[in-house]
This record gives sequence, C-alpha cells and structure tokens, in this order.
Amino acid sequence: MVGHGRERTKFNSLGSLTLGASGEVAGGAAHEFGVDRKIFTGGKLFISDQGSLSGFIDTYLADSDSREKYAILDGQMTPEKDIIIFEGKFPTDRRGIVILVAKKRTFVQADLAGTWVALHDRAYSLSINKEGTITECMLATEGGTKKGMCEGEFSLDLSGTASAKLLFSEARKAAINLSGQLNSGNNFMALAGSDSTHFEGTTLIFMRRDGTFSIADMEGSWRVAMTGRSGTFFGTLKTDKEGNVLDGIWCRIGVVANDSGAISGGKLSLTEKGGIFGSFKILSGDTYEILGGQMGPKKDIVDALYLDGSRTQGVMLFERIP
Repeated sequence: MVGHGRERTKFNSLGSLTLGASGEVAGGAAHEFGVDRKIFTGGKLFISDQGSLSGFIDTYLADSDSREKYAILDGQMTPEKDIIIFEGKFPTDRRGIVILVAKKRTFVQADLAGTWVALHDRAYSLSINKEGTITECMLATEGGTKKGMCEGEFSLDLSGTASAKLLFSEARKAAINLSGQLNSGNNFMALAGSDSTHFEGTTLIFMRRDGTFSIADMEGSWRVAMTGRSGTFFGTLKTDKEGNVLDGIWCRIGVVANDSGAISGGKLSLTEKGGIFGSFKILSGDTYEILGGQMGPKKDIVDALYLDGSRTQGVMLFERIP
C-alpha cells in the first residue's frame, strides 16, 4: 500500500491493508513519512462489476491518539485484478492517491530482470539484471532517449516485497531507500521511502517496458488519477484509435476548494515501446502535458509524469475500464 500526494505540502506513505472476502477491512497499518503512523481498524471497500471502487477505511493515528477515515471518492481495479488505484480525502488533512498491489503468488529475485520505466523527478528507463543491479539508465524523453545518471540495487523476497537503494545524481546526491510491492504479473511496482533531502518521503512508480505498441492500444475508456500542487484530479476519458481524446469528466479535491467539469479534447501518442506523450485539456482551458511514461505489457495501465498549466509536475495514472 503506497500513498502519494503533491499539494502545497507533499505526503508519501507505505504500509499494508488486509481485506476480507466481502471487502471488509481486517487490519493493516501505514507509515506516513514525517507525520504519523496509521493503524487500520475497520471499514469496507465496495467494487462494481466494472471494477470501480468506493468505500472507507477507519484509521487510528498512533502518534496523535486520534481517529479519522480514508474517504475513497473514486478508484479502479485493473482487469488483471492485482492493482487498485483510488483517490480521496485521507487522515491528517491529506488528499491524493493510494496504490494497492495484491500479494497473490511467490517470486524469485530474477523476476525483476528486464527494462523498467521509473517515474521520479523525470521518467527514467532502467535496465535491471537478474541479481537486481541497474546496468543501464536512460532518460525517457519524447525525442528518444539519452543517457541518465542513476544507479542502485534491488532485492525481492518470496512474497514480492521489493526493496531498493537508488541514486539519481542528476537531481541530487542523496541516496533513496525504498520498499514496496511487485504485482503478480511482474510488470508494475509501487515503492515509497525516504532520503535525507525529503522528510516527507518520496514515491517511485515502475512499469515494465516489454512488447510492441501502437496508438490504437490507447483506444477505449480510461479512469485517470493525477496528483498536483492544486489538488488531486480524477475522472474518466475516452480515446479513439488515433489517440484523440474524445470526451470525459473530471473532479478535483483541492487545497482551497473542490471543482469539476468536462474534458474537452486532446491528443495522446504511443511509441513502439509503449512510451506515452501528448496532452489533454479541460473545458475551463487548463492543459495537462505528458512528459513521459509507459503503458504496461497488458495494455491496461499507464503511468506518466505531466505538467499542468502552472508548469507544476505531477504523477498521472490511467487504468483501462472494461
């Protein structure tokens, strides 16, 4: 369980959530870096036949000895049923996204081998060998790729818990220590941790780069979630086989106020390796420009970095709606 938000005050959290067969919360805990430890005491998650999510999580805040809730406003389970992404209002007055990755099988270290696109201060393409060492690092940009400056080691236990110590020296010289979960399809990781320059922690999302793609792979309906300085943005959009954004709806839970509206157009593109670029706009005139990212091998989830109208960077996640 990884939580992430990028408002005026950023937050990142790492933990686990145990659910019963009917969606009831049976336990779990999370550490919000620099703020509080959360213990999950109850609640329930509801899921529709198309995988959309709602519900709440009762939470005890250990450091402040108080009780609050995660209020889930929107969310989606992937068709493979091993990843859930939801958005909402969270304890300690946070708004953002939470990523749940199911523990469904056993793993070996070599499951990490391959090429991954990591979202950090930029989008990086990493080659990881079967021992978990980064052997190549490139910046994933619209014009192709150029050499980046990152290094590090990953480890993976039998349950799929991934740990890493990484150094992105183009951005800063501080090593990042991370932990999180690899999904059952071996193609997605959400990791969170801390470094000496961020008391509130940091979140990195990894998507495996594997297979061949065309823009027609973006055709269909998608649920989109975004974190940014002005709040957390979520909604749905529809694209055609040329990548044109046809329509959609959005909501934003913000620092000052909440708002909503229509997605009015845009154009997305995919490279042959699944790299995503392009933009879409909302009816009020704001445009969201995708700087780089990756479509997953199953073509049902996409992660990306974006810039909003104020040139603030954030994380964007797409999940296919069946």
